[in-house]
Amino acid sequence: VKASGYKGVVTISTDLHDVAMDAAETLPKGVKVLATLPARIIRPHRYLDELGVDGASVPYWLESTGLIGELLDSGFTVYVWTINDPSDMTGDVSRANAIISDSPWKIHRYCQSHM
Repeated sequence: VKASGYKGVVTISTDLHDVAMDAAETLPKGVKVLATLPARIIRPHRYLDELGVDGASVPYWLESTGLIGELLDSGFTVYVWTINDPSDMTGDVSRANAIISDSPWKIHRYCQSHM
């Protein structure tokens, strides 16, 4: 992607954690590698450190478990998915590094007026 002249942010997120580890080791600096965490796990920061990834992508409903805030406070990049309703933009979800949505314009308008 970078060789094509693309200058934006490249992020790879996968729930195949062996792929995440390989990507973290082999991809050029500047490519963010995230492990998808579809559920709350024990010691998530330790797990992500062991994978060697930059952070995690997590479903928005994990905000209620404290996972999003814990990862952000530990310095990890956090992408939250799938936010399609502005009412889901609660608590630590609004602190996420990125939000993934099927309704980006609706969420964009909400963020412009509320953040």
